Amino acid sequence: MQKRCLNLSFLILALAVTFSCETTKGVASEELSDAERYEGIRELSDYLRTIPGVELRGSGDYIDVYIRGAKSITGDNNPLYVVDGVILGRDYASAARAANSFAITNVSVVPPPRAGRYGARGQNGVIEVTTKRTIE
Repeated sequence: MQKRCLNLSFLILALAVTFSCETTKGVASEELSDAERYEGIRELSDYLRTIPGVELRGSGDYIDVYIRGAKSITGDNNPLYVVDGVILGRDYASAARAANSFAITNVSVVPPPRAGRYGARGQNGVIEVTTKRTIE
């Protein structure tokens, strides 16, 4: 009788260890690559909504993007858009058209204090978009 209880205890312990190992495997695999994190996202605005500190107002091609809030009451608050290293200006619609929504691989936001390499144009922050480049 005592031997059965001991065997049963070892069986329960073995099952507990097995299930805890399975759970640990699941936690380790939750680190997502950029492609997995952005899966299902189609528009530039969808990418921007996933970035903390970025606020979007409006819809369609008429979207105002603010990085860490508006900086000026009367001036232009739009960030500078750079797609594949090409500076496009402050117009969201032209940046969204230039970055083919199915080819976007990464969107990064450079906040105003770190946008010094763009000079005065980066005073409201910079949105850098990287796309897949097809070689033909």
